[in-house]
Amino acid sequence: MKRTLAPTRPVAVRIAEEFDRFLGDPLDPTSRLSLRTIMRGDEAAELPDAVTEAMGEWGYAAHLVPRDLGGALGSPETLLTLCRTLSRRSMTVAVAFGSTFLGANPIWLWGDDEQKAFVADQILQGSFGGLALSESEHGSDLIATSTTALPTPGGHVLHGTKWPVGNASRGSFLVVLARTRAQPRQLGLFLVNKSRLDPATWYNEPSIPTLGLRGHDVSGITFRDCAVPASATVGDVSDGLGHTVKALQITKAFVAGLSLGAGDSALRFALDYSRERRLYGQNVYALPIIRHQLVEAYTDLLIAECVAAPVARSVSLAPERLPLWASVSKYIVPLLVDDVVRGTSEVLGARSYIRNGVYDGAFQKLQRDHAIAGIFEGTKQVNLHMIANQLPDVRRLALGGASTTGGTPALFEALFSRVADAPDWKPDGDDLRMTNRGLDEFSQGWPATADEIHRLATLADAPTGLRAIGAAVDRLTGEWQLLWSDIERVMDSGDLVSDPEGFHLAHRYCLLFAAAACANTWLVNRHALDGSFHRGEWLAACLQRTLVRLGALRYVSYGPEVERMMLNYGVAGNAAG
Repeated sequence: MKRTLAPTRPVAVRIAEEFDRFLGDPLDPTSRLSLRTIMRGDEAAELPDAVTEAMGEWGYAAHLVPRDLGGALGSPETLLTLCRTLSRRSMTVAVAFGSTFLGANPIWLWGDDEQKAFVADQILQGSFGGLALSESEHGSDLIATSTTALPTPGGHVLHGTKWPVGNASRGSFLVVLARTRAQPRQLGLFLVNKSRLDPATWYNEPSIPTLGLRGHDVSGITFRDCAVPASATVGDVSDGLGHTVKALQITKAFVAGLSLGAGDSALRFALDYSRERRLYGQNVYALPIIRHQLVEAYTDLLIAECVAAPVARSVSLAPERLPLWASVSKYIVPLLVDDVVRGTSEVLGARSYIRNGVYDGAFQKLQRDHAIAGIFEGTKQVNLHMIANQLPDVRRLALGGASTTGGTPALFEALFSRVADAPDWKPDGDDLRMTNRGLDEFSQGWPATADEIHRLATLADAPTGLRAIGAAVDRLTGEWQLLWSDIERVMDSGDLVSDPEGFHLAHRYCLLFAAAACANTWLVNRHALDGSFHRGEWLAACLQRTLVRLGALRYVSYGPEVERMMLNYGVAGNAAG
């Protein structure tokens, strides 16, 4: 899918391309971050020094620190794109730095000037950090947290074990969630500078052997009446749970970059292999079923990207929408990329299982690494619960006509642009909410989106793909109506979060959200990006693929023109890495 870019490429794209060039050819063993180096680290379960040195030389960590604190963190889309670029080579390295951002994020949102300066200095000097939430007995049930932070005249005393925690041993700082009172929700966040603790009052738990992300520090930390000063308290000492839930909205929006990068590489590996591998007297690529599987994988990757980009941009454009949108992205993007990985593994066949050979055996590492994407930062069930809990209000406003006027909502012009930079993110915890309060432009704006597509179809110069797009849009409109009806039916006998069907309805909502994201990506950019993007065959494929997932369409036959367009772009464009 060739595309014509605006005269000035978005900053996020240019920075990511600069980073990728700096790292060098991943197939060249002498490059700064080659697949061979990554695979050796994976086999040894280590993060090679050469990797951290390369990241430090380029200044990747600076993009985790806001500009007003001396870093380079500006547009949220830049951080998403950098994470994607790094994850193409190694999710392990991307997660190590992602865990540091996870720990720093509550400080950017609620920390005082001293805390911000300390964490910024640690990160810019090359140190890692983390967020210590989980406990072995309670997992994601944060309300049941048993680690305590009892008040003393000089601050608090921490007691308990946090496990598992990313960068718990490697990190120089941790932000720890602990109980401050006996009441269930009386939890606080505390910034722990490990170098200032009494060594007799804490120790790290051993690293955990994991299926994937070998080399990432997944361990724990135990506190035994460990004193921390009053200056360690982050924000409101009694609102640590609320701070945590809100802070995770930000990081969920960026986790999609991990999945997109893994999906990019999976598709690239499979494409290259299919063109080089010969079976039955021809390239594997010549087999229709192989091309079909590759197109399906690429279509899933496009859908995932169409969700991830606007949700990441909403961090600075519409942070009040993140309680719903971030959970949708966190649920659906890893789910789609799981299918990308599964489909491309079938193209690779036995080579997907071998620890050397094709791309130095990087595909089997990718499979193992991405298995965690749907688990950390909230499992699929946790995110579906958060979505289901908000759907009754979303439905009420959707049926009450709470859509903005115009062919596409005004906010969409900024959210979905692929040629304009998103505003810089200026972290402020007061911008975040616990729920969307029923507001959701994706669903509530769907009637206007559908009307605009049908209007365009009547024009004399309508793009060639609009007939198939219009047919898919009509089916999707029916699926939205069916979803609202089913939500009402389940609500009549209870609520969505206590009925397993409510989770299925949340899943269906996520698929329809993704379809709306694809449609509006096309509507907003159809004049700026011409050629095959403008014609819209890719959009028709994305909408039809979503209808198959919804059970509203049995099968999608893409045809040779769509195959050539999408797979040639996959080789030459974004998925090529």
